[in-house]
Amino acid sequence: MLRTSRLVLRRWRDADRAPFAALNADPEVMRFFPRPLTRAESDMMVERIEASFDEHGYGLWAVDVVQADAGVSGFIGFVGLAWQRFPAHFTPALEIGWRLARHAWGRGYASEAAVAARDFAFRPAAAGTAITGTPSTDTSSTFTPSTDTPATDTLAGAAAGTAAAPDETWGAGMDEIVSMTTRTNEPSQAVMRRIGMTRDPADDFRHPNLEPNHPLVEHVLYRLRRPAAPVSS
Repeated sequence: MLRTSRLVLRRWRDADRAPFAALNADPEVMRFFPRPLTRAESDMMVERIEASFDEHGYGLWAVDVVQADAGVSGFIGFVGLAWQRFPAHFTPALEIGWRLARHAWGRGYASEAAVAARDFAFRPAAAGTAITGTPSTDTSSTFTPSTDTPATDTLAGAAAGTAAAPDETWGAGMDEIVSMTTRTNEPSQAVMRRIGMTRDPADDFRHPNLEPNHPLVEHVLYRLRRPAAPVSS
C-alpha cells in the first residue's frame, strides 16, 4: 500500500470490479485505446493485475480518494507499475501507467499517484527479491496499460514532485522506468513530463500489437532514470 496526502494506492478488491468495468466501458476514458472493454475483459484485466502483485509484490494499484474532494471519494481507477515485454527496442521494461474514471479528472490525482509509484520503482528492492525483466505475467489489457489522462488533469494537490511516505520502505529496485502512449495522447504525456520523464523522438515506435494501418499505432516513449540522490522513504 502507498499513501499520498489525498490518495491510497492498494491491492484490488472484488468491490472494485464494477466501477472499473464502468470506466473501461466509457468511450471517453478509452479514447486512446482501440476500443472500450467488455465486463469480462475488464474482470480479466483485474485478474492479471492481481497475478502481477502475487508475482512481483507490486503492480497497477487500485486508487482510493481518502480525502474527499468536491464529492469525489472511494475507488477512481488505477496507477502503478507493469512489466512490458512485447517485441520492441526497449523491452523488457517496467512501465508506469494510469487510468482514472472521468469523474476524477481535473484534480491532479493521476500526477499525485504517479509520483508515489515512481518513487516506489526506484527504492531498493526487498532483500531476496529478484528484479526480472522477463515476468510470466502480462498485465496489459488491449495493447499496453498506459492510459488516457484527461486534458484537464493538473498537478494541483501533488506534493511538489515528491510523494508522501508510503507504508513500505522497500521498492522495485529499478534503474529506469518507462511510459508510453499514442502520439496524439498529449494529456497523458503531460503527466509523464510532470513526474520528470523525458522523451527522445528516436525512441518513438509503432506498437507491434496493433495493425500497421491502425490510427493509434504510432507511439511515443518516455523514460526516467533513477535519481542520483536516493529517493526518500
